Amino acid sequence: MLSSYELLELCNQLPAQSALKTAIRGGEWSEEEAMRALTANETSSLRAILQVVHGGKSGAKPPLVFRSVSEREEREEIDEAIEEARESVFDFADFTSKVVPQQVESDDDEDE
Repeated sequence: MLSSYELLELCNQLPAQSALKTAIRGGEWSEEEAMRALTANETSSLRAILQVVHGGKSGAKPPLVFRSVSEREEREEIDEAIEEARESVFDFADFTSKVVPQQVESDDDEDE
């Protein structure tokens, strides 16, 4: 048979997430759970702020999670492919800006 002192000592050894300690707190989170929730909320707010500051561009926010080596390599390949696509679009735009005005000038010469 346990004495009341021994029972109290056992109850004090329970983890903070136990049903007894949660009931004693009135159902509120433990300090550790509250800190985790606060950290998650602040991280979410920071991501939203960064998104707005960078003009809402989806690629503008820095990664806030650890990525494995294979994920980083895959991301680098995607970034390189995107950059190559941008360069080809700009090269094409430069090419057409040089070709099109010459054609327009020759069309104007024919009208005269």
